[in-house]
Amino acid sequence: MHTLNRRSFFLSTLAVAASLCAGPALAQAGKLAESTVVARVGEASITHGALKAQLLKYYGKTAVEQLVDRSVLRQEGARYQVAVTDAEIDARVATLKKGVEARFQEALDAAGLTPDGFREQVRYTLLAEKVLKAKWPVRPQDLVKLTFRYARLRTDREAKTVIQEARNGVDFAFLVLQRSMDKRNGGLYEKILRIDNPAMYRLASEANLRVNQVSPQPIPAGGSYIVLKLEGVSDPAQTSAAERERDTQRIYAFRMMGLMPSSRKRYKIEAPAVVSLPAADAKPEDGVAKVGAESITRKALLVHLFDYFGRGALEQLVDRSGLTQEAARLGVKLTEAELNARVEETKKAAGSSFAETALGVEGITEDAWRERLRYVVLAEKVVDAKAPAGPEDLQRLTVRFVRANNRADAEAILKQIQSGAMLEQIAQQRMLTTGILQPRAFLRVEVPSVFKAITEASLAPGQVLEQPVQLANAWLVVKLEGRFGPETMTIQERQAALRKLRSSRMDGILNGIRKQYAVEYRVPIQALAAEARA
Repeated sequence: MHTLNRRSFFLSTLAVAASLCAGPALAQAGKLAESTVVARVGEASITHGALKAQLLKYYGKTAVEQLVDRSVLRQEGARYQVAVTDAEIDARVATLKKGVEARFQEALDAAGLTPDGFREQVRYTLLAEKVLKAKWPVRPQDLVKLTFRYARLRTDREAKTVIQEARNGVDFAFLVLQRSMDKRNGGLYEKILRIDNPAMYRLASEANLRVNQVSPQPIPAGGSYIVLKLEGVSDPAQTSAAERERDTQRIYAFRMMGLMPSSRKRYKIEAPAVVSLPAADAKPEDGVAKVGAESITRKALLVHLFDYFGRGALEQLVDRSGLTQEAARLGVKLTEAELNARVEETKKAAGSSFAETALGVEGITEDAWRERLRYVVLAEKVVDAKAPAGPEDLQRLTVRFVRANNRADAEAILKQIQSGAMLEQIAQQRMLTTGILQPRAFLRVEVPSVFKAITEASLAPGQVLEQPVQLANAWLVVKLEGRFGPETMTIQERQAALRKLRSSRMDGILNGIRKQYAVEYRVPIQALAAEARA
């Protein structure tokens, strides 16, 4: 459940304002104690130590990987003799702020970034751009654009027949539409760079064709055969400077995706699979990872965690605290047996990939995963207690529809039905999309607008709604085919329906709990990040 597992960094205005308020000053002498209260939720406190533990437990691995990338970039920058100056950072920051100065701090808060963290992000973005240009500069040949048409045939013989017919003067575009397995856009690729479709561009360039020439032999390609006709070559020298610049930036953007995977291969990286909580005697200068000749220290990790994940981790703890207090108020309890059952159910659904998908990707321990799942299940129980599902919530409808592009067309269809025409006949005559609305038997929360319209009209099975219903960018003419009560559900269907209901109500109820238990932010995240740097 994302609300608790990975609480969005896009925080409420209230939370952002509170976190930026001038909280109690940091202790003037020494570091903040682990027991220092950084936030209060109702009667409960969140301490500095608890926040650091949350950061390391759930974000430690991600932060280490980001720091590894930055170390690689620094060493690649030294290798290619490129660096980023403070003046360049100032200029890029000014560009990013231009026109949004009044909302810039709000944007940082929404992203969960401290100002120092944002500035460092800009620094490494600029460094990556410089390394990229030094490592893989865009050359004139990279800007050559090709225009070609192709036909994909099932067999070598079919391909040779197409080649012969083209030689005999049959229009190649016609042959593509008549014979090719791929008819989209008539097989035409118009003025494409290599990055637009590397595989097809390679085939076209390696065929060494003259303009308007058809490939003399079929080109084997993945179990089929390609016949190409080169229709044009665009030399970059003949294009405008603005177009060359746009193409150059597109190429750099494409290559940027491969920069870090390629650069990381150059350096021996020693990083933990899971970042554990530090021992009692751990020192800030202790290494947590090594990249080539550089070490990543525990201090650097903690600073990075506060800069980029501090706000999100704190909000997770705020949510958990409010949820725990509300569960106690409602008398809602979660037993170990219930949690164990959900653990086994989740593991079974993940199968043999559990360790890789649930733990390996995030780099968290199974205990941390189990703790997170505990709050997921507790939240579901609180939702059930505050908004229990009634029979009306478990009612399902089956609806047949005809889709019209606008309301006028939908109303015209309704007039035909009122004159005695059948829904399916109208759809066939007008060549409109028709069918059963999915899911076949849907709950109120799955298609609210249609469900509401049918309920308010007290529609009986077999009847057509007198007004069309807008759904996304279309208008539907709907006919109710069936109404099914909760007694028709299997155990599995009921469980699935209840989870959908909980999910639809979860955010509203959790936001209500946040308001119910006043949240007081004692120490701003920016101050905690600054303290970690000291």
